[in-house]
Amino acid sequence: MMIIQASLVPSSPHGKSQGAVRITTPVGDKLTISFQRTIRVPDNGKNSNLPPSMGAFPLYSVADYKKTLPAEMALKGGVFLPMYQREAMWIRFASDDQFAINVSVGGVNAISGEPLVETSATQLRRLNLMSERKSVQDYVVTPQQLWLDGIASTAGRVRQFVAVPMGNGYTVEAQVTGEEVTGGLQFQVTLPKPHPSGALRLFVKTLTGGGGNKRLPEFELGVAAGGLIKRCIINDTYKADTWDRDSTIRFNVQILNSSVFRQVTGMEPPEIPALAATYASEGLPFFDIYNETSDIQGNFEDVKSVK
Repeated sequence: MMIIQASLVPSSPHGKSQGAVRITTPVGDKLTISFQRTIRVPDNGKNSNLPPSMGAFPLYSVADYKKTLPAEMALKGGVFLPMYQREAMWIRFASDDQFAINVSVGGVNAISGEPLVETSATQLRRLNLMSERKSVQDYVVTPQQLWLDGIASTAGRVRQFVAVPMGNGYTVEAQVTGEEVTGGLQFQVTLPKPHPSGALRLFVKTLTGGGGNKRLPEFELGVAAGGLIKRCIINDTYKADTWDRDSTIRFNVQILNSSVFRQVTGMEPPEIPALAATYASEGLPFFDIYNETSDIQGNFEDVKSVK
């Protein structure tokens, strides 16, 4: 029986927070997904080089805080991280093995711009892309893709993952679907064929929900689009039948407003990050790293960025 396990990787031997989510399989395949703090690049229509990592966001199991988290977050389960609205996030993938990773923000695919719940319009847009021989890839592949800095707004450029309060219509979810109910980030990790025969069983360690406290003011942040960064989505060069769609594990990452972090956890929130202007004034570097050629981009034409 095939078991795919998702577990939290401790950031320190004695700390309460975790540093990453690790996916493992019985055949030894491993994938580690971490969430890196970074500065928000200017949203001025210009392409920025890659900003640095300011350290990993700490991760906490929803199950461990279900009595103090708002009911809406507790029921969604998964993990949560605290985030300031003045900072941005990028996602790091560490693996020597093949994995296909579908990343969504508030239930909207970060690569294609399509909602997870398909509509006839989604199907029509996909058919049109195929007829024009354009890419319909809506996932990233390891070990080729080392990180994801934002939504694939245009070919060779992404808009940073930034956080805003839900309910004001600024999230990607609100602008694409007209609703703000999902929030956070959703992951679907798929393994390649072949795998040991037998039924597939998913075992998710520590990533469960339940319980919940009353809603806190602006407790949950959603993902919005920030400034532009030069970075592409690398094409999947594996054969079309490589991926085993029945061998997929899913997990949820919620974003907690740092202002209520202490109320939920009893701990102090992370230090407030530097602003981009402060970082630049100190002469600190941005990184101009070789960017692959790719035509992969999503349906984000109507998504406005948050300045």
